[in-house]
Amino acid sequence: MLIKNHINKNEYCLSRSGHWVRNFTKPIIKPIDINDITPLEDIKLIVENEFKNSLKKYPPWEEGSHEKAVIIGDGYGFDESLKAIEELPSDVVIIGVNKAFAKWQSQRRLNYYVVNNPYQECLYYYPQIIRSWPKCIASTRTFAHFLEVYKGSLNTYSPTAGDFYNGPFLDQSNFIDDYRNPVCAAVGISYKLNVKKLALMSTLEMYNDERPGVDKIRDGLWIYPQQKVAHNLIDANLYWMQKAKINVAYTNHDPVYEFATYIKLDDLKRFFNDG
Repeated sequence: MLIKNHINKNEYCLSRSGHWVRNFTKPIIKPIDINDITPLEDIKLIVENEFKNSLKKYPPWEEGSHEKAVIIGDGYGFDESLKAIEELPSDVVIIGVNKAFAKWQSQRRLNYYVVNNPYQECLYYYPQIIRSWPKCIASTRTFAHFLEVYKGSLNTYSPTAGDFYNGPFLDQSNFIDDYRNPVCAAVGISYKLNVKKLALMSTLEMYNDERPGVDKIRDGLWIYPQQKVAHNLIDANLYWMQKAKINVAYTNHDPVYEFATYIKLDDLKRFFNDG
């Protein structure tokens, strides 16, 4: 892993996709994102969202404390992952991302929902029937109407300011390095929740059949290049979790993470109970 100490006093590691991922475990340093990952065509929409959300004066997210957590997306193997989660101890908090909220069909409660999608497609993240509203932790750049109609507890965070785009409404101290990726945001939030054991499940979409433009992950599994970039960004964030002595695992429903330990679904409960 290539590491550099920047003139801005932050420490960064280089992901396999070529992005610099900040060491978010050093909160005393002013956080700065040195990547240019916001296309010009998206800035207008992002500014509109930030402006509309600022008018609502959503309360800033406040850190809590949980020792055990799962981050689950609606990706490959979601139904099997959900069944495994139902067997976990009650002290394991469940953090959903992407369409996990929309697909949630379980007696087990979704504790947190992390969202940062700035596009209108974010509205598809709502389930047709909502029995329970998880606590939502949203980027200030999230599609404004999604937050306007959210009925549960809602708090916001500010994405870490960058060299290329800062955003006009940086009035919060609770920055999260999200790289426009909800899993990265959930990892950073897990760290601020003081999580000591973290499992990633179904965080990325993969396919059992070969399709145009996909890359092979392993025998019988393919993934689109943009998901591969997301995977590399997540893995680089897990590098800093590993350096902070946090025990991170992933199941067979995710691509191989270099900086996390592979566990079978059957071993998930033991992972959280041991030690």
